[in-house]
Amino acid sequence: MSMVARWKWAEALAAAMRSGFAARAEGARTLGREAELPLVRASTGGAADTAELWEALRAAAPARMTTKRQGELVVGLACEDYEVVSEVGRGTIEIVTRPANDLHELASIYEDALAHVTTAAASEGVDVLGYGIQPRMGATPALLTPKPRYLALHQVLGPPWLAFTTTAADQCHVSVTRDEAIEASDTVNLLAPLVVALTANSPVSGGVDLGVCSGRESIMRATGMDTVTCRGRDGGARTAARARHGMPHAPARDFVSHVESLLMHRTLIDPANHPLSGGSGCEWLERLYGMGGVVADEATGAPAGVIDEAREFFEKHEHYVWHSARPRPLHGTVEVRAACQQPVTERHATPALALGLVGGWRECREAVLAHFSGRMDAAWAACSEWHARAARDGLAAREPAPGLIDDVLAACDGALRARGLGEEDHLAPLRGRARDGKNPAQVARDVFARGGVDALIEHATFPVGYSMQERREAVV
Repeated sequence: MSMVARWKWAEALAAAMRSGFAARAEGARTLGREAELPLVRASTGGAADTAELWEALRAAAPARMTTKRQGELVVGLACEDYEVVSEVGRGTIEIVTRPANDLHELASIYEDALAHVTTAAASEGVDVLGYGIQPRMGATPALLTPKPRYLALHQVLGPPWLAFTTTAADQCHVSVTRDEAIEASDTVNLLAPLVVALTANSPVSGGVDLGVCSGRESIMRATGMDTVTCRGRDGGARTAARARHGMPHAPARDFVSHVESLLMHRTLIDPANHPLSGGSGCEWLERLYGMGGVVADEATGAPAGVIDEAREFFEKHEHYVWHSARPRPLHGTVEVRAACQQPVTERHATPALALGLVGGWRECREAVLAHFSGRMDAAWAACSEWHARAARDGLAAREPAPGLIDDVLAACDGALRARGLGEEDHLAPLRGRARDGKNPAQVARDVFARGGVDALIEHATFPVGYSMQERREAVV
């Protein structure tokens, strides 16, 4: 495919993507949470099976829940405030909240969902963990949930895809406008190693210390590098290796560059969940639709959109490029993805960090660039190197510049204080971690060293249900 054709596809898809975000903010930012939680058998510590909990979850539900299915397969239950759904791994359950108006409301919804899930799980002899990976069991094909898209991705990616069967992320969505979506996403990607350093919580899996703080971040990077064709400095084409998970190779800067970067990656599956072998996103779009898939502006002739089938294909394609932050036009949000699931007593830390980073993206960016004479290229290179150190050593890793973490947390604090809702209190666990130089993974590793995997599971297990008083205290 010519560079010109790819650029036209990028322009057309960028216009479609941009339209998914609000033109202007209406009220304060909203946020939602997608919290993945490992399930283990209380008797053995091995992975439990979400599919065996649906009846118990229905019985324990605080309100009427709708069953979600894919064909005959039950994949979740939904009520007004949240959904409980199966994930890539049979031993992982996910709580997906509706958008909340503030951190306090989100915490309250999450506490209700946790009380529901832990009560149902306990009735089946299952523990729910505040931890980022299966502690005793390693990745195996038997753990793969048989959703069609998961089976197709396993066929395409092979064994590296199975890493997703054990991991448990804590992902958050924060609303943005179209004029800030890319810069906010760039800023959070720049600070992906900070998120990892503060929130890593997956050092032990398969019953062994993995030698890293974020086993999740490290092993998911094993989904591999794509060989892409991109512009060289002379304007011609060149090939390069690009990771589809973690921190991207460079900031996007605008929607067109963001889409063009995504189109370089190979497409894994199509909208019908059929596996695809070989070919970048742009090559597949050209192959399937030709330039007839691009809709031109009647007045200027410039690319202005795409046909519905091409948009659906691209949305499926870009969903499986897993960078640490990404603009999500279907929700009008930036998705913050780099955190592991958080420990029991500090379970609301990730949303506070996500809202601070996205809500204060300008101040956070300025706080970082102040250490690099205002140069984004120098900051990006330094943070890219920091990313591997943070995944391995957590808060023991050397920062790219002294005081950078404290400066960014101060910017996050300012962004939350500016909302006038007292949400900055939710940052307290993160400030404590930065002060002590110890993140949840470093604590978990100490627990494991003293008492083995049984002690780690006990350390990570949520209590069953909550009294109303306990839940109020947890939210505060």
